[in-house]
This record gives sequence, structure tokens and C-alpha cells, in this order.
Amino acid sequence: MPNCTSRAWPRAAAGGHGIPHDKIRARFDSARENLLELLPHLDELQVYDNSTPADADGAEPMPVLQMNQGQLRYPVSVAELLHTPDWAKPIVMRAMELQGS
Repeated sequence: MPNCTSRAWPRAAAGGHGIPHDKIRARFDSARENLLELLPHLDELQVYDNSTPADADGAEPMPVLQMNQGQLRYPVSVAELLHTPDWAKPIVMRAMELQGS
């Protein structure tokens, strides 16, 4: 979430429209809540962490969750699960719960 607000200010300074911090926070939270509600109804989902800015070295968004045909494809190991960012843990946990039901 901190990256959402830190990326908004340079855009506003470059002539884009500014968005208040509380509005960014509310949208971030409601988007996650909506995804949690939709998760049982999805056949396919890909969630990525793009909190690391792209750079000359070619940094790309990291996978956080991948589901296909309603089956969890990522994370499937403890090592992959340990890389889950805090903001995505409720989403990944819900996907894992659905696998067990």
C-alpha cells in the first residue's frame, strides 16, 4: 500500500491529477475485499506484486497467486508462500481455503 501513495505524488507533480491518501487507501482496501468475495466464483486469476519499480535491469512484477480452472497453481510450496507480501496474504489464504473445500 505505501507504494500506491508514493507513486501517485510524482504523477500529480508531473501534471496529473492528485488523489488524496485516504481515497487511495479506501480503493486499495475495497479492491481486496471485492476480490475475496469474487474468489470462489473465478475459474482463473493471476495476482502480481508490482511494488518494486521497473528499472533498467528489467525488474518485473512478481507472481503472488495463480489459479487456473479453479485450482491453485501458485504458491504451491512453502518457499513460494514465504514470499507472499502482507497485503496479499488474505487473498492467498482464501484461495488455499477454497482448495480444501
